[in-house]
Amino acid sequence: MRIALVNPITKTMDRPKRVWSLFGRGGKETLLSDAEVNFVKLAQAMANLDHEVTLFISDCFKPKKPYLPIGNLKIRYLPTRIKYIFPPGYIPLLPTLFRELKDGKFDIVQTSDLFQPSTAMAALTCIRLFVWQEIDKYSARFPVRTLQKFYNQTIERWLRKKVSVIPRSQSSKNFLKSQGWTRTFEVIPTPVDTDVFKPIPKTPEEYLLVVTRLAPTCGLFFLLEVIAELKRVLPTLKWLIVGNGSLADLFQREVVERGLSSCVEIQSKFLSHQELNEVYNKSYMLLITTEGGLFPHIAFESMAAGKPVVSRLKRGLKDIVHDDQTGYLVNTIDEMVQKIQILLQDPKKRQQMGENARKLVQEYCDLRKVAARFIQTYKK
Repeated sequence: MRIALVNPITKTMDRPKRVWSLFGRGGKETLLSDAEVNFVKLAQAMANLDHEVTLFISDCFKPKKPYLPIGNLKIRYLPTRIKYIFPPGYIPLLPTLFRELKDGKFDIVQTSDLFQPSTAMAALTCIRLFVWQEIDKYSARFPVRTLQKFYNQTIERWLRKKVSVIPRSQSSKNFLKSQGWTRTFEVIPTPVDTDVFKPIPKTPEEYLLVVTRLAPTCGLFFLLEVIAELKRVLPTLKWLIVGNGSLADLFQREVVERGLSSCVEIQSKFLSHQELNEVYNKSYMLLITTEGGLFPHIAFESMAAGKPVVSRLKRGLKDIVHDDQTGYLVNTIDEMVQKIQILLQDPKKRQQMGENARKLVQEYCDLRKVAARFIQTYKK
């Protein structure tokens, strides 16, 4: 098969404090390489199954050292236009995409979101179109919510006759059904490379780990309260916070002012996948305190490394974080503190849950298995 994968955005941007300022962000995102971008890896895995795959990405995300495709994979960085109306980090406009798809004589086109201009453009080509959908609810913020609902009442109604949707999680599938989408397939989750993210034998556990963007919707004050509560009962417990973002300076000041700097280390530099796997392996567990987001990929990576997850965010994580088996889903600060203490006090339980997590990820969302499931879905 000749397959076109349209994934214009390869890097998550920080959400600005004022939504209207989205429309003034037209610059490029600086990337060193896209060799470790998850969607690039997925495209390569599909090409390795003897299919001709072309991946289309916005040129705003073209890295300094682009990945060199192997075999049947091609990567095209398309020009992005009218950036002050269509912010590249959210809804990039790729005017040449239509002609690229028409001239490419593809059997299948797959885009990454219903709420994207590229999806509407792909639908005009009359090529068999799939959308790999992650969103599982409307945004709560104005004007994004209003725009999404308007889109649903206009363009989406037209798309329903042309598009088959592949949800990324059960919560996404439930949302699509509630909005009247009937042409949906079984869930195909975000993949993880289990050859890269894996347990490293005899690695000592040193800290509680949080990998997050230091941004407004990431539950940073919730995290600070959890750290403070645990410091009262476990004063020598160490924390590693890996991440950067618009609130990095504020978060650093809060750590100092709350007297937490003796137990908290903040790592802001970029980490390769190999380095990140080492970080996962040195942790007791991964904590997710964000109050926004859809499906944090760090949960897959940590579980592939054999670590349980304790998460405040539920949504798509319900598919992989199962209470008392691979981790815990919590609601409050006290509940998160309690679950952390349970795992810290019982190393055997923690190890068993980590092994369960690794096994689940290998069976459910291993990179090669996900690539094969996409091919099977296209053939249906």
